[in-house]
Amino acid sequence: MSEPIAAPPGFLARLRSKSGRRVLVFFLVGGMALIAWWYFGRMPSEGTVEVRWTEHPPTWVAVSYTDESGETVRWRKEPVAPGTDRFRDAYKLVPGMYWLRIEYQRDGRIRSVRKRVELPSAEPYLLMLEELEAP
Repeated sequence: MSEPIAAPPGFLARLRSKSGRRVLVFFLVGGMALIAWWYFGRMPSEGTVEVRWTEHPPTWVAVSYTDESGETVRWRKEPVAPGTDRFRDAYKLVPGMYWLRIEYQRDGRIRSVRKRVELPSAEPYLLMLEELEAP
């Protein structure tokens, strides 16, 4: 059998020294902090998207969120009850850029609006149907 490969004698002696232990502890704590930062930075956060209208409520509203890779990560469609003046979607998403697509049916026509936004946001993302329909 062959002899095991041994570390240079000075290397292990340096690791066992006081300054060597400090360097090892520094890299251990730094590595753990980097992993925690990466993990907690990618945790889903909560936010809301609101669609409001003043007159002529839509029949239904649908909201979809598409991430940068083109995959739809959330989709929700709801009929609008008579007398309501808003549609609110509470989501939980990983921070990043998303394509937000809002579809609604109003006056027998289906309309769609697509916007690129950074979500989640601290404030609710608010859209007014009257502003979306303006030429």
